[in-house]
Amino acid sequence: MQSASFNLNRNQGISLLELMKTKPIEKITIEEMTAKAGVGRTTYFRYFRNKDQVLLFKLICMFEDDLKERGLDYQNLPEDEGGKNILEFFARHQDVVQEIYKAGRKSVLLDFFLKLIEPEKEKAALQNSIKAYYLGEIFSYICFGFFNAWVERDFAETPDELTLLLQQPAAQ
Repeated sequence: MQSASFNLNRNQGISLLELMKTKPIEKITIEEMTAKAGVGRTTYFRYFRNKDQVLLFKLICMFEDDLKERGLDYQNLPEDEGGKNILEFFARHQDVVQEIYKAGRKSVLLDFFLKLIEPEKEKAALQNSIKAYYLGEIFSYICFGFFNAWVERDFAETPDELTLLLQQPAAQ
């Protein structure tokens, strides 16, 4: 069971995305967002420093919910399925991605990829493996670059096509 604060934070993400459909994110006040979410300003500032953190929290929740609906758990995905599951998630939620990009907040998507690799980086730090730590960071940026190109191409390829593309050896 999820805590009340978790659900309040989730509501803030829902509210922000809904408000972003009606006006630019810069024009959305914290008061508007929190009122729509049914929370106070204090709750907002207890958990978030800015609207980008609200968007990131919402994306992570959406991704975890998406996996749970399909009987999956991100922490236990086979390595060869993680990327495809992320692509399928974003293919189903192109509207959210486009709202975030339209608002000039694509760095939220980079933060999403950085957040996904966080458990591996923490494990590397505990094992004192600086190389694994750096490789995790590099991997996040590569994933974001690949994802960003897909968004810029207006999601032209399907997740299956992108997965096959990644499995092909580089052209000579």
